[in-house]
Amino acid sequence: MTSELLKELISLSKDKQFHLKKILEITKKQQQVIEKSDTDRLQAYITKKQKEIDCIDKLDIKFTEIYERIKKNNNVTSLDELNTEYHPYLKELKDIVEEITNLLKNIQEIELENNKKIKREFQQVKEKLKNVKQGKKMVKGYSAYKKPKGSIFINQKK
Repeated sequence: MTSELLKELISLSKDKQFHLKKILEITKKQQQVIEKSDTDRLQAYITKKQKEIDCIDKLDIKFTEIYERIKKNNNVTSLDELNTEYHPYLKELKDIVEEITNLLKNIQEIELENNKKIKREFQQVKEKLKNVKQGKKMVKGYSAYKKPKGSIFINQKK
């Protein structure tokens, strides 16, 4: 029974790995469009990435359910407590989980760099807006001097 459940975990993990590879590709593409300041394509990639994340969330729920069942059936608190000699699929599962962890680290590194770039871009836009607002204030200040105050005609007595 445990072997069959481990096979299911392996299958779910491979599916997760597949979706994470897609996320890694998308994240790399996001990096390129951020450098080009292409917000439309960036938004499209964010949407694609969210779809992959949603798939992974569903896989994680199934994984957790089966994982808990294996722990309960074998009366252990972690799969590390199981002997790989009795459960040969456990080694394969551990290897895939390690690959998943490495993928997640790679994605996280690129995401952090992307976030830094976006924050820099946002700061530059804020500075430009600040300069525009200051320019408007200056224009208003100068235009106040050009407007005549009171009557511009002088009445003369004859």
